[in-house]
Amino acid sequence: MFPLLNESKQQEAISWEAKLRIGGDYTNSQMIEEQGEETVLQIATYYLQSKVELLAPMAELETYRKTYIVHKPFGWDTASNSQGEIRIVLDEVCEAGAGCTEGFHHQIGEVEMTEKVVGGETDEEHRLVRQQAVLSMKARLDEFMARHQALFLTTSQPQGKLEAFFRWKRAQEDQDARQEMAFV
Repeated sequence: MFPLLNESKQQEAISWEAKLRIGGDYTNSQMIEEQGEETVLQIATYYLQSKVELLAPMAELETYRKTYIVHKPFGWDTASNSQGEIRIVLDEVCEAGAGCTEGFHHQIGEVEMTEKVVGGETDEEHRLVRQQAVLSMKARLDEFMARHQALFLTTSQPQGKLEAFFRWKRAQEDQDARQEMAFV
C-alpha cells in the first residue's frame, strides 16, 4: 500500500471559478482553473461571443473536503518530482446553510494532480509547455490508477456536484407540483 496524509477541512469560499477543459472526458479530464469574478466574466464573454456584464449564482453550495495526499507512490522520488503530488479528494456537498443535515446532499471523489505551469516566451510556447505538463501528469495518474484499481471501483457513472444539485432540485420541484395538484 502507500502512505496517506489526511487534510480534512471545509473548502474555503471561492466566489467565482471557471474550469476550462483542455483535454479528456468527464471522468478523466484535464482542466485549467481560473478564479475571480472579473476573469470569469471575461471567459464567459469570450466563449458566449456576447458581452456578459453580470454573474448571478445558480446554486449556493457548501463543500466539505477530505484530502488524502499520496506520499511517494510506487517508488517515485517526490523530492525531484516537478509534477507535484497525487491527491485523493472526497467532497461532501450540501445546500448552503443546511449543513448536510437536510435538503441536498451529494458525495463525490476524485484522484487529482495540479501544477502551476510557467514557461514559454509566447502564447504558443506556453501552450506547448502546458500540454507537456498535462501529458506527464496524466501518465502518472494513469499508472497510479492502474496499480490500485481495487480502490476505485464504481458501480455507476459519477455525477458532478452541479449536475447532482440540479437533478435534486428538479425532483423537488416535481414533488412540490404533485403535492400542489393533490390539494387542488
